[in-house]
Amino acid sequence: MCRSIAPPIRTPICYLRVARWADGCVLNVSSPNTPALRELQRPEHLEVVLRLVRSMRDQMVFPTEGLHPLLVKIAPDLDATQLREICDLCTTLADGLVCTNTSATEQGGISGRPLFGPSTAVVRAVRAASGANYPLIGVGGILQPLTRERSSRGSESGADLHGIRV
Repeated sequence: MCRSIAPPIRTPICYLRVARWADGCVLNVSSPNTPALRELQRPEHLEVVLRLVRSMRDQMVFPTEGLHPLLVKIAPDLDATQLREICDLCTTLADGLVCTNTSATEQGGISGRPLFGPSTAVVRAVRAASGANYPLIGVGGILQPLTRERSSRGSESGADLHGIRV
């Protein structure tokens, strides 16, 4: 089981276990429910994880041809400096970003409608830092297609509605 291994090494090992059956993978380094996982958003840890996973991907033989993209899912609780550092790394080492996961608070995680504003701010900051053509999937607070249509986010390459890409 992947949970018995330290987080920086756990992610590449889990990737190795599932990647051959996937068209692409999202490295979730932002779950507030997994102890120490958010530490992987720190540049020194994220770079190690991304380099390991990319190295594995580059050496794997997949049953289907194509890129097999590697995306990174980040938290809505990052400050501007952290977002810039993550974007600098990901635009070089990942094929896209997923913004954002559940917010972590002292009372527990926040998701759904209350996350729409903070998630939108992250999407805008990431788009500004990563450039107009970098793949970006917006999640967090998008409850229905109408929310996506009426939002001024508009800078995502795609949106996720309850786990279904739209």
